[in-house]
Amino acid sequence: MSEYVYPTTSDASAKAEDYRLNHMNLSLSRRTWFHNYPFNKDLKIVITWGKDNYFFAYARWEGSVFFSDVDDFGWGTGQIKPYKAWIFLYHPDTPLWETIYDADSPIWTEAEFKSRRATIKAMP
Repeated sequence: MSEYVYPTTSDASAKAEDYRLNHMNLSLSRRTWFHNYPFNKDLKIVITWGKDNYFFAYARWEGSVFFSDVDDFGWGTGQIKPYKAWIFLYHPDTPLWETIYDADSPIWTEAEFKSRRATIKAMP
């Protein structure tokens, strides 16, 4: 069993809600739309606004370098990979959150996350 405590979907969705309410600033450049939340001494949760009401959450090592391009987060470079990632959709009319991609589910893969993220970003 791992000695590290990793964030859960519930932890990530709570941070997405806090980001939406308290830190999201759509007047800034798209590349600055993120916020880091300390989770424990080892990990942080990074929340980014994806598009429309979609939000991406990533578990990152506390000492990791934050790439200026939040679209990549080091994937594909072999340097840094988030241990976990989530995609949430906020429904402002209800207001409820829907989990589109859940890293805690054993059926999901990193390729599926990338595919869903790319589809969301390509939407008109």
